[in-house]
Amino acid sequence: YVYIIISPVKVEGRISFSGCSFTPSGGISSVAASSHSRASTMGTGIVIAGRVGASIAAELGTMKVTEQIDALETMAINPVRYLAMPRFISSILTMPLLVIFADTIAVFGAYIVSNYFLGVSFAVFFLSVKRFFVMSDLISGLFKTVVFGGVTSLLGCHTGFRTEGGAEGVGLSTIRSFVLSAALILILDYFLWMFFF
Repeated sequence: YVYIIISPVKVEGRISFSGCSFTPSGGISSVAASSHSRASTMGTGIVIAGRVGASIAAELGTMKVTEQIDALETMAINPVRYLAMPRFISSILTMPLLVIFADTIAVFGAYIVSNYFLGVSFAVFFLSVKRFFVMSDLISGLFKTVVFGGVTSLLGCHTGFRTEGGAEGVGLSTIRSFVLSAALILILDYFLWMFFF
């Protein structure tokens, strides 16, 4: 996903800078170096919102309409602690790992595009990536992934616990969870970007 976003940006950047006196490889590879601060965090967050957030909402919604959550409450088991907390913790722990994996694919995908289509060598590309790499970008990107993972799981759990109306209600909750998560990820990405930069 991130590779698909980054590749056209690199080619367009090469075309835009082609008339300038400086070498465009630095500007192009800076796209790869900074992909973790914007593209991969937001892209991975939206993908996870569609896959994991909707899945959480569907699973908990099914448990709600089939009265399984009521049965847990009858046995004096807190459904939030038993059902929501493990999903929340796993989301905030695994999102940074997924984004690091997406960053790795984005950087090597950007190198392949630069080398194959633009003729940028391995040494030039990765030296310019190293030159444009800033640790604050990595830290801010990983912080955003934790926020996005938490938001996705919390909205999925909240939507699932409030499901009503049988199978139709489960379907509506699944859609609602994804729409709210994706919209909130986009909004939070903007405000977190303003905060960090």
